[in-house]
Amino acid sequence: MKKIVMLLVLTSLSLSYAGLFSGSEDAKFGIAVVDLGRIMETSTVSKEAHETLAAEFDPRRAEIVETSNAFKQEYEDFNRDKSLMTDEEVQAKQELLASKSADLTATQMSFEQEFYDAQNTLFQKLLDQVKQSVNRIAKSEGYSLVLPANQVVHYEKTHDITDKVLPTLTSVVSSADAEE
Repeated sequence: MKKIVMLLVLTSLSLSYAGLFSGSEDAKFGIAVVDLGRIMETSTVSKEAHETLAAEFDPRRAEIVETSNAFKQEYEDFNRDKSLMTDEEVQAKQELLASKSADLTATQMSFEQEFYDAQNTLFQKLLDQVKQSVNRIAKSEGYSLVLPANQVVHYEKTHDITDKVLPTLTSVVSSADAEE
């Protein structure tokens, strides 16, 4: 008797479990992938963001490199000429070079922080836009799960929705400017 009851319980559980994965409309489960790397490399929006960052920060970067090269030359000149200088001149020049070095380091760190902040702001806007687009496509096409392609070991190319996401992206540069 216990065996029959156990068999009935297992059978009913098996049928219930199988119902979760049936092809009924109530239990539709579609999976898709999106290639975020390809979006970041090939989308016109991403390229526009890179160009905007370059236009804003490349002139300052070049100025910092020029200042750094001038400092290196001044330091090399000092090392070459210090044997001809008095102790007071050597001490004064060392203090001047230490001050310039500290200023240059602070300028470089400030520049890098500003660059990374601007880059993160633009690319976070792009990722937010990608997420919204993926959500719209998933909802309209009945996908229950969308995974990043680089996190999936294997998938059929027919499950890749990247080509559907790319044309939906709009400028993140103008929206970044509008918020400031």
